[in-house]
Formats: sequence, C-alpha cells, structure tokens
Amino acid sequence: MPTKLEKFLDEPLTGKLIDVPGIGEKMLATLKEKNVKTSYQLLGTFLKLERNEDEITDLLLLCVPEGERAKMKQHIDKSASALKERVEVKGVEVNFRLSNHVIKTATSQFNDAKKTEFIQKKLTGKLSDDFFGIGPDSEAKFTKEGIKTTDELFGEFLKGLGPVGDEDFDPSMDTKWCDAFYDRLTSLGAASGYKSAIIYQIQAKLAVGIDSHGAEALKLKDKLPKMPTVPEDALNEEAFDKMSLDAPGTVGKSRVGRAAPED
Repeated sequence: MPTKLEKFLDEPLTGKLIDVPGIGEKMLATLKEKNVKTSYQLLGTFLKLERNEDEITDLLLLCVPEGERAKMKQHIDKSASALKERVEVKGVEVNFRLSNHVIKTATSQFNDAKKTEFIQKKLTGKLSDDFFGIGPDSEAKFTKEGIKTTDELFGEFLKGLGPVGDEDFDPSMDTKWCDAFYDRLTSLGAASGYKSAIIYQIQAKLAVGIDSHGAEALKLKDKLPKMPTVPEDALNEEAFDKMSLDAPGTVGKSRVGRAAPED
C-alpha cells in the first residue's frame, strides 16, 4: 500500500490539505487562518516564497502546537521536500474549467506546434522571457504589483484555487476560479488579447513540472490541459474585454460570455 508521501507525489491532487505529507488535523485551522485551505494554495505559497524550503518549513511549524514542534520538525521537513518535488518535476495538473472567451482565444493562439515548443522550454524565472504575452511593458506592471518572477506568477495562480464560501472545492465544475484569475491578470497589467494565453501556459507548465524541459517534458505532453470546443459565436478575449468596459451596467451582461459549454 502506498505511503502518504508516495500518494502525494504520484497521484492526482484532490486539493485536500490533509493529503500533504506532514500535515496533520491539528494544523488545518491555523493554516486556514493564514488563507491556506487547499493543497494548491500551499503549493502556491511555496512558490511565492521562491521555493525556499526553510521558509515554508518555518511557516508550517508555526501551525503546530508549540510543545510538539521539535517532534514534528522532521515530518515538516519532508513536507517542504515533497512540495518542491511536486511543482518542479512531478507536476500539478489543475482541472480548471475555462470560460468561453479564454478557450476561444487560447485555442487560436496556441496550436500544437506552439504547445510543443512551449512545454519543452526551459524557464528562466524572468516573466518576459518565459511567457508569450508578457512583454517588457507588461513585466514592469507585474513587478510594480509585486509579481517579480515566474515562480511568483505560478504561485499567484495556485493561491487563487481555494473554496468559495462554504462550497466544496472543485475548480472543474465552475468557471469562477478562471474568471477570478483572469480579472487578477487584468489588475496586474496584462494586455488584453494575451491573458488567455498566459492562463493556458501556466496550466501547461504546471502540469508537466515547471522545471521540466526538452525531451523529458515532451514525454508528458498528454498531461496538457484539453481545450473543449465553444460555440462559433463565442466572444474572443478582446471583444469580451471591450464589452466589459463599454458602459456602466454592461459588465453583468458580459459575464454571460464566461459560461463554459455544457458537457
């Protein structure tokens, strides 16, 4: 029977924090107070800390009752190591329901040749080098908003994958997580027409492991997010953004364009 560590590294993530090695029931309430409610958010926190294992270990130890920290230290060390291996090599597949305008735009921008080229790319950590759709001007805006590196942008994406209110966490069932991150990219200064491509690239690289590149990454191509079809009259990203900005009162109507196609 596989251990908790083996299951965390080798099986699809459920989003449950308790599935992370070293995380016990006593830690969950404190992690929740720190706005970490899912395993995705914990992975995002790790990336926002630039993969610093000492810092994530310290944060997790603060969630352990003080009298138990010395005893738990070795288990928490394993947690940090597992988080690192998962994002870097094993990959984090996010079954993330996309909105119609995101699907339509990303599909037109990323054909199979571009997907293959991108997943083989070795990331540098510099936003404008790593992502199609983030040029020097956009990068300066991202930096001004506190997103200075590629790891921090991956972290921002994963940090948004949490429950909404008291609802169960399942990003595959609703576009609200896609919509929220799309809006976050807008607030970070991403140019209209490119946010959908950025979302797709983040999903794709996380799925194969953000340090995977070349032939090894290509072997994992079947992990790439699948793009469902959308109605022919679905808005693309630029038309969607224009509708949202046209006049007061149109934003609510434009949200209709965000609905994903029914299965």
